[in-house]
Amino acid sequence: MSNSEKPKSSWRERRQSIKHKWLAPFIFPEWLCERVSYFLGRWAFLDILGHAGRLTILIAVIVYFMEADERRMASENQRKAKHYQAWQVINVAHGKPGGGGRKDALEDLHKDKVSLAGVDISNAYLRELNLSGATLWKANLSGADLMDANLSGADLSYANLSGAHLLRANLSGARLVRANLSRAELNNTNLSAANLRNANLSGANLFYAHLSEAELSDANLADIKNWVYIRSIEKANIYHVTNALSNFIGWATGHGAVSEDRDEAIKINVLLGKKKEETKEK
Repeated sequence: MSNSEKPKSSWRERRQSIKHKWLAPFIFPEWLCERVSYFLGRWAFLDILGHAGRLTILIAVIVYFMEADERRMASENQRKAKHYQAWQVINVAHGKPGGGGRKDALEDLHKDKVSLAGVDISNAYLRELNLSGATLWKANLSGADLMDANLSGADLSYANLSGAHLLRANLSGARLVRANLSRAELNNTNLSAANLRNANLSGANLFYAHLSEAELSDANLADIKNWVYIRSIEKANIYHVTNALSNFIGWATGHGAVSEDRDEAIKINVLLGKKKEETKEK
């Protein structure tokens, strides 16, 4: 039971003790609450309810921790089922044109950090696919439509990208070690306007590849294959490419490639823009 003390005065006594009588209406609720609190505190039934509430909370906490393994297992089973369904979508659509739900399936698997090494998505329609940082080692993307796709930082080592459509694709920082970027039947790999900045293209096969307007600054071009058969390289930026054969630079610039520090150019343009704004304000 509560150890609260019994209020010592009646309301009449309390009211008489109030110096400023106009405060009485405001003090009365407090006095009333004191009386109610005292009488309720004497009820053993309420004490029992209080103990029962605390016991219920304790039991709930114990049950929660006891069922933690079951919840974890259920979550894992749900995750596996989701992955199985995604792989089913990819496998059923194998070899077929169009998307077939593969874009969402691939992105969901990658989001859950599932390796996509060796996946076969050849000839699939996958425009704007986002697999940034994905593991696509030895994947088959031949003939796939990957226009505007984001494959930045992806591991595409030994991947087959022959005949793939990679117009404006983001491959910055990607690993394309010994990747096949050559012609497939009558289709050339299209890397026009693709971002290959800082990409690792060492040993990649570029037979008949289109690289016009591609951004290749800081790319690793060690031991690239069939570069003399590159179909187009006009306006491609080869600024600060590394490990390229000595005659590649001359050949590329002779075929329309440029070497520009575009980061510096952007900075200069920004500064010029700011100066113009300041001049207008003056």
